[in-house]
Amino acid sequence: MALQTLQYLAAPIAYLSGAQRRHGDVFIARLLGDDWVVLADPELAREVFATSPRHLNAGEASQVLEPLIGTRNTLMLDGEEYLQRRRLLLPALHGRALREQERVIRELAAQQISTWPTEVPLAALPRMQTLAAMIIKQCVLGDSGGELASATLDLLAWVTSTSRLAYYFTLGAGQLMRRPGYRRRLRRVEQSMREEIEARRRDPDLQRRSDILSMLVAARDERGEPLPDKDIRDETITLLVAGHENTAAVLAWVAHELARSPQVQRELASDPETWVDPVITETLRLRPPVPLVPRRLTVPLTIGGYALAAGTNIAPCALLIQRDGRVYPDPLSFRPERFLEEQPTTATWFPFGGSVRRCIGDAFARLEIRIVLQELAARYRLRPGGRAERARPRALVFIPSRKARVTLSRQSLEGPALHEDGGPQRLGRHAGIRAR
Repeated sequence: MALQTLQYLAAPIAYLSGAQRRHGDVFIARLLGDDWVVLADPELAREVFATSPRHLNAGEASQVLEPLIGTRNTLMLDGEEYLQRRRLLLPALHGRALREQERVIRELAAQQISTWPTEVPLAALPRMQTLAAMIIKQCVLGDSGGELASATLDLLAWVTSTSRLAYYFTLGAGQLMRRPGYRRRLRRVEQSMREEIEARRRDPDLQRRSDILSMLVAARDERGEPLPDKDIRDETITLLVAGHENTAAVLAWVAHELARSPQVQRELASDPETWVDPVITETLRLRPPVPLVPRRLTVPLTIGGYALAAGTNIAPCALLIQRDGRVYPDPLSFRPERFLEEQPTTATWFPFGGSVRRCIGDAFARLEIRIVLQELAARYRLRPGGRAERARPRALVFIPSRKARVTLSRQSLEGPALHEDGGPQRLGRHAGIRAR
């Protein structure tokens, strides 16, 4: 089991695709201290997403995330408790609240992106991480909460460092959580969280505040009871971590792919309204931030003709299904035009998960990615600033191994598209760069 985990950490795409070649569309992966039945067939993913959530626990299957986000949040809860929490949070991440947050996102994106250096290679990933952290902090915590955001990111960085990630994945979450470095950082998070909750409870204008933490403090359940402090803490930390880590990874991959797709940049610049969503959808197809969608069976089930016992861990694999040549022609090429007129099905494209357990923040994430992409494309032409990237895990999220180095230019996108070496190139509508 430890060997497979180390192979996954070293080359995750090679590990998963190699297992599929050797064993077919259903195989067992020994990762994260447990056995996982990985499903790489769209029809099997469809079966899983169509199965009653009473028979599949997503939270129970995600306990490996406890060191980062705790246990009392929408990612870790199951059953009716999960559904109640989802209903409580949904208004803060959709509809009118989302429209109000759009202004904040656009202002922060324009402010940061306009300062990025041009004509020199720069690492897109850390800049996207900084931007995503600023956006999610403002939306979740408002104008206060700087210490809490800093403490959370410090804990995230400590847990996801290369050496501790191997320790974490091979020895398990429990061993990691006993280490003094972890406990010291967690205490800082908990102390700053308590201070933020107490400050909001004393605030006479709490009901008029628009940040998500204030909404959680003011919320009442179906019995009229407030959320316990631990639940508020875990939900808040989950939003800060997921809103920073996953979104930044996708934005870095967007920059990486666009830098190698001059024709797509030309199309995006000339008709952003038409092209921005296909570019995002194709990036999420080719580069899903989280490759596996974990579930644990609560009852015996037969899926795809396989009889599985209660307690079995299963995981539809977004990475393999979304790169399946039987579903997507030329699957390793970046081709946003494939989504200009036809949208993918939930069984062939699920970077945000599926069914009732679909990520509650998916609309917020897509809005943020759309705005950042619009601001980036309006200002710059992107060229590769280094070699093509391989993916590596940072916790459960796939990031560019060399931080997505690109070169920005304020030159107009008018004129002929360029080779990576700067020479002119005529690109057809369906040209694409193959991914690794």
